Amino acid sequence: MPLDRTQPGKYFDATDTHLRRIGAWRGLASYETGGESAPPSLFGLSTIVCARFDHAVSPTVASNPRRVVWDPATQKVSWGGNSGLFETAAGSNLSTFVSQFEVIGY
Repeated sequence: MPLDRTQPGKYFDATDTHLRRIGAWRGLASYETGGESAPPSLFGLSTIVCARFDHAVSPTVASNPRRVVWDPATQKVSWGGNSGLFETAAGSNLSTFVSQFEVIGY
């Protein structure tokens, strides 16, 4: 599973009406076209209101960060290049890339 709960920081944070999830998302060894499945239940939520992912960086490919986006229509996390809107090619090894994320929902 790409969700890495071993990263430092508070993973659970609750307010009066919303829950906040913070963590790290690690890429797959073989990227699937269309993205990685990430339904609200993966984060312990029934609905995601907002999902924010930082650019993913890799210690081995530091000069080439990747764009990471959660798509509410497909409920998938897609990966792209640092510039432009193209999607990462299927089969790409993203296992060394990690993106910090914040998901808010209920």
